[in-house]
Amino acid sequence: ILCIVHFTLYKTLVNYTHFFQKHSSVTFWILAALSFSFTVGNLLIQLYPSKAASLFYHASSIWLGTLFFLFCAVIIISVFGIFRYNGDSFKMFASILLSLAVAVSIYGVFNQKNTRIVERDVYIKDLPQEWEGRRAGFFADSHYGPIHNLKDAQHLVNIFNSKSIDIVFMGGDFYDGPPTDFIAVGKVFSNLQPKYGKYFVTGNHEEYAGIEDALLGVKAGGFIVTDRTSTMLDGVQIIGIPYVRGEDETEIEDVLEKTGYNKELPSIVLKHVPLELEVLQKAKASLVLSGHTHQGQIWPFSYITKRMYKGFDYGLHPLGDMQVYTTSGSGTWGPPQRIGTQSEVVIL
Repeated sequence: ILCIVHFTLYKTLVNYTHFFQKHSSVTFWILAALSFSFTVGNLLIQLYPSKAASLFYHASSIWLGTLFFLFCAVIIISVFGIFRYNGDSFKMFASILLSLAVAVSIYGVFNQKNTRIVERDVYIKDLPQEWEGRRAGFFADSHYGPIHNLKDAQHLVNIFNSKSIDIVFMGGDFYDGPPTDFIAVGKVFSNLQPKYGKYFVTGNHEEYAGIEDALLGVKAGGFIVTDRTSTMLDGVQIIGIPYVRGEDETEIEDVLEKTGYNKELPSIVLKHVPLELEVLQKAKASLVLSGHTHQGQIWPFSYITKRMYKGFDYGLHPLGDMQVYTTSGSGTWGPPQRIGTQSEVVIL
């Protein structure tokens, strides 16, 4: 598929721009090499993890995002081409459109580094008085690894430390998946010491990274792993429902039963994917904290995630008496770019 997309881009560049037409042979071989760059980058980072491999993987990921925007431009140009637009003025239009696609891609790279701090008030029924006014830090989808590194982890820790956080929740995908120094990343969070602890639930990318290595890393940072457990903290149950491939309501009910969940007490449920929420509503959960969706990360995928997750792809929403907050994530997956969405950390 990548080869076909690159060849389509090549034909468009040669047919509609004077520069690439003049250098068609060089353009062909450059795009031919780029068509394998992301695959090669993945292999390098898996088989020979190093700083050089990380840089190559990072660059190839940026190119993957750039290719998407260029291909969108190619589609628009091709649609006009059907109606036989082919004069010099149209070639100028095509050049501008392709240049705009590259500019959007560059903006996306810088925009994903611009972490937004979102603050929301959450009202929970029958909340114990001890919890009133407490400040909870929440983040998910940090995807630490070859792209999002130790500096990014320290930046997030600095944000939370500057906001007088009482407790921290991590909603999964702490790691990205490719080999990295799991312990070193985790230990960055040992500099974050909220009074009531740090709680973590696994996401799908912990599976890609290797559950054992990932959990060793987060534990090195002082996180309490909540997978299939319940912790009672000043009258509120903190429950973790880990990512399960092909999850259904039976899985959720099983976790609630095995943790001794009490529907008469307030609860905070960490659940990586915001699906099967009706099961938790029926169980009278108070607050569900999720991630996974990235809010689509790059427009127009936001429309897809909104439909796929029934409107619970981003933000704070009620479902009966239950509140659900789905974060857009503090990191990115795949192309390190954001268009129409924002990286964020949340304070509740």
